[in-house]
Amino acid sequence: MKDYRDWLGADSYEAAVSIGDSYVSDDISDNYVNPFEWKRENVLKVIASGLEPGTPYKWIDFPQPNYASSSANKVIHGDKMVGISMFNGFSYNARCFLSLGVVAPQIKVGDVLTMKWGEPERTGKTSTEAHKQTDIKVRVSETPYAKDARENYADSWRTKAV
Repeated sequence: MKDYRDWLGADSYEAAVSIGDSYVSDDISDNYVNPFEWKRENVLKVIASGLEPGTPYKWIDFPQPNYASSSANKVIHGDKMVGISMFNGFSYNARCFLSLGVVAPQIKVGDVLTMKWGEPERTGKTSTEAHKQTDIKVRVSETPYAKDARENYADSWRTKAV
């Protein structure tokens, strides 16, 4: 790696990046690894711990599916589209996956709907990986999702009756 390190500019990402977490070594090459060194069962254990009560292991980032400027997934009730789901992700505080959704006025808090997850097969987009669509059951919840945020935040648009 000496030739590579000599070639790097002093302002390159690799030269300026900070290294965090529990492993500390005086030899930088001890941090050079390849993506095949993570064992599937260990990674799944870490991910599962974040979804359970109690103190989890340190969260491992997943690729965020933000391959577009905006996302919109169909939300369906029966055979009718009733809304869209946007900005999905894992909430550490809620210990679940959440998505901001907009639904038709007849939909009530607590209703279980279906979100169509993923691009249609033939979008032609080169910015996303090959995948297939699936249905994910979703429950309509109050906003903000956290009860403490709904009930105890200072007066704002969130606390004013509509």
